[in-house]
Amino acid sequence: MSSIFGEFLNFDYLHFNRVCNGANNKWVWFPKSKNHKLTSMVYTHFNNSVGNHDTWNGWGNLWRLFVAPRPKHFIWLLLHNGIKTYEYLYRLNLGAQTFCKFCNLDFENAEHLFNSCPKTQIVWQQVSNAIGKQIVFHEGFSTGNWLSPDHPEYDLNVQSIIGVTSWLIWKTRCNLIFRQESPDFQSIPIRAINHVREFSQSSNFNSSKQLILSNFSINDGPYLFVASTSHREANTHGAGFHLTNGYSQFVCAGYCNNFAESTLEAKSLALLIALGSLHASDLQVKTIFIACSELFNIIKHGCDPQAWRLNPLILSINDYLSSFDLPRVCIIPKAWMNVANNLAIHGVNSHALTLFHQGKDLPRWLMKQVLKSGISL
Repeated sequence: MSSIFGEFLNFDYLHFNRVCNGANNKWVWFPKSKNHKLTSMVYTHFNNSVGNHDTWNGWGNLWRLFVAPRPKHFIWLLLHNGIKTYEYLYRLNLGAQTFCKFCNLDFENAEHLFNSCPKTQIVWQQVSNAIGKQIVFHEGFSTGNWLSPDHPEYDLNVQSIIGVTSWLIWKTRCNLIFRQESPDFQSIPIRAINHVREFSQSSNFNSSKQLILSNFSINDGPYLFVASTSHREANTHGAGFHLTNGYSQFVCAGYCNNFAESTLEAKSLALLIALGSLHASDLQVKTIFIACSELFNIIKHGCDPQAWRLNPLILSINDYLSSFDLPRVCIIPKAWMNVANNLAIHGVNSHALTLFHQGKDLPRWLMKQVLKSGISL
């Protein structure tokens, strides 16, 4: 059994089951119906046999945290000793013992990386100063006691910030190793607190979709969202865009109508109009979000020979991108750009380019949509 399951087999589970050699054979885990699988019956049998011994109430609290699904999954792996630190790979004979890339003072393992590393301790001190509560892991970080629902010092909000901070520390570590990016430890507390605040204030329906900026640092802003939509009539399209800074604050927005012979041409025109409007307003952009993978590939790899008609548009787009010092272009689902999509819908019936700027009066529908998406005015 050990050769099959290794260290993950808990023999306490088997202790509650007996082998009887005198009775006739029977299906202990025979599926109750065609809708039940044999595997699920095995798990059900062992779970019911174990009772309530060796349980921890922190697991239920994990899924209640005010964080996105990805950090929750990371915390779950972390507390199961499943994240691929150098120590984890060493145990699997996949590498040598390696020093922590942050401090280069001790071998890297989960406890060192998230608790005892000097660089990490600075991060926790900054988080403590930001929330006004001292964060110290007296019993260790990887034990998970900080996640207990009856913790005397940490409520659910603080536990959420701790969880997201650990996730951002891990992302910073991976970016240092695989992308050679210099760690920005000072931005981690701000990003963690903003992540929890945005998630806790957003609706359940849009919570995971409103956290795009949590995957970027403040230095990656301003952010430009560009969308395009089509009218029932042929060749009639609407373009919409909005710009936010690194703190998720509204900077400007706009919409207009344009005529194009294809959806790709309409989306190219939408991006061109957005970049031209920012350039005319003397605004900057560092990260651009679009929903068209075909347009993204053309920008990155050049115009497709079959789309030769778009050459002038793509050349103009590249000229604007060069004037903005080549901002990063990212693809995201269209559903993640509610504000830009609504602006594009209004642009279908617009006869001229309409712009909205920070500090100016905004239409009520736009204010509601902006605030609903977690963007502050």
